Amino acid sequence: MRKNLGAILARTGSTDEALVHLRAAARLLPSDPQCWFNLGATLEQQDALDEADEAYGKVLALDRNGRIGEMAAQGRTRIAEKTFRARGGRFRPDVLAYCLDALRRFDGMPLAGIQEISFEIAMLGTRGLAVNDPAEKYTLRTLPGKFSGLQLLCLQYAGFQKIDPKLDLGFDLSAEYAEALRLSGG
Repeated sequence: MRKNLGAILARTGSTDEALVHLRAAARLLPSDPQCWFNLGATLEQQDALDEADEAYGKVLALDRNGRIGEMAAQGRTRIAEKTFRARGGRFRPDVLAYCLDALRRFDGMPLAGIQEISFEIAMLGTRGLAVNDPAEKYTLRTLPGKFSGLQLLCLQYAGFQKIDPKLDLGFDLSAEYAEALRLSGG
């Protein structure tokens, strides 16, 4: 009942009151992905982005491949997009370094190889990449080593720039990518 009441209150704009009920529901129903999703979405509405991301993470732990899990992954992507520039400023030197690394890796590589790497990252990204976490916790079948979420995002961005520059990946890395191209002579 608290889960439903909280969801209704959130939809009507009473997010403070909704959070009281949704937090209580999450304590009572810790294995209910819909409960965690409603909490995450309401927290996102209030710009409590770290807490919303945590709630979406619980959804993914409970329902990674379901419809609610997919919506939670989209919520995490929105949060990452909102916080990406806020934490790093207008121009991100770490993104520039990762774009330069991607261009170096792709230099002389056949387009089919770039596609394979980029598509593998895209598939991994459907489960959400933690682009604001510097930990190197991802591995790829197509490239050796461990990567951070941001490093993979930059590899994917550079790869899709080579495949089809008109594609919109949802993250605007164009300034850093253009500078990386200039610096690499590309």
